[in-house]
Amino acid sequence: MNLLQRCSCNVTICGLCLAAVTGAYAQVSSINSAILDPRVFNDIPGATFTGLKNDSWDFRNRDDAHVQGIEGSLNWSPWAGGQVNVAATHTRIRSSNLDANYSATVPDRTASVLLRQQLPADFAVSVGYYFVGPMRWLSGGDPLPASERFDLRLARTFLWDGHRTELAAIAQNITDRHYPDFFDYLVARRLAWLQLRYEY
Repeated sequence: MNLLQRCSCNVTICGLCLAAVTGAYAQVSSINSAILDPRVFNDIPGATFTGLKNDSWDFRNRDDAHVQGIEGSLNWSPWAGGQVNVAATHTRIRSSNLDANYSATVPDRTASVLLRQQLPADFAVSVGYYFVGPMRWLSGGDPLPASERFDLRLARTFLWDGHRTELAAIAQNITDRHYPDFFDYLVARRLAWLQLRYEY
């Protein structure tokens, strides 16, 4: 079994963090009510075990997987009651692909944007955008093209018998954009539901 190891370090310069070493990551704590978190990662194969045996099976992992990429997130409060969350990744896998196509099992790009606004009378509304690049599941299925969707959520919080309660209406994939999930014939469509959360 191949083990992936991650090494990391922080380099902070004048409150702005820079990732300059293989496997480095850093975080900017606060810039005008914003939190920026950039990361660079470089996962490489570690120890390898072959011929691992038990009563039923032999396990042998012949492949390697060198995973490199960059990711980042931004949490920003631009105005009263408003919040913006942005995240994105770019990933590359280099593998010998002897037993499976590991190089295609992770989307090369992902991105998300979430806008949330607190409203009067304890209401809150949020809109989310999500993008996933092309990929293929390791366990099988069909090659999946890039996909994107928009979600919408409206919620109200209140006290119920002295406990904080939230009732939310959620709509997923509001544009009803059809995209395959695992197999070509498993198509994701628009979904909507009510959610009740009771804290005790």
